[in-house]
Amino acid sequence: MWPDANLARTWYATTDADSRVDPDWLVRQMVADADMVLGVVRVAAWRHVPTWVAGRYLHRYRSKSGSDRAGHNHVHGANMGFLAEKYWKVGGFAALPSGEDVDLVEQSGFHIRRDASLSVVTSARHDGRANGFAAPKIDRSGIPAARGLCNLMANLHRSTDGLC
Repeated sequence: MWPDANLARTWYATTDADSRVDPDWLVRQMVADADMVLGVVRVAAWRHVPTWVAGRYLHRYRSKSGSDRAGHNHVHGANMGFLAEKYWKVGGFAALPSGEDVDLVEQSGFHIRRDASLSVVTSARHDGRANGFAAPKIDRSGIPAARGLCNLMANLHRSTDGLC
């Protein structure tokens, strides 16, 4: 941040190193007339994940999206943006091992726009940097590991409905 930056006009956007954003991604966030914009993610390739796990995940993910494609209930650090002024007012991201994006949304008091048409492509990688969160180490040998991945995905979306 530059010392003379106007925080009221500065927009921060976050994504992941293994994600791809659309060419108009940043512009669409900035013109949304909100303090924060939350988009969705879509997985590029499921080839290393059993079909039933991908199917259950997609079913659950879609069930938390609005029928009008405008709203959704997801929070992804891979697809969010916010006004710098509001971000610094609440102290920024908390120093958490994972889930700092969800924490920011829950404690922010931001005027939030949730846009299901604003999506980024992300991977279904097996090795992640945040323990116990988006990308577990998966044993490719069988169902117990796949069931663990399905449960993890359900937890990511705060599911308690017996998805797996």
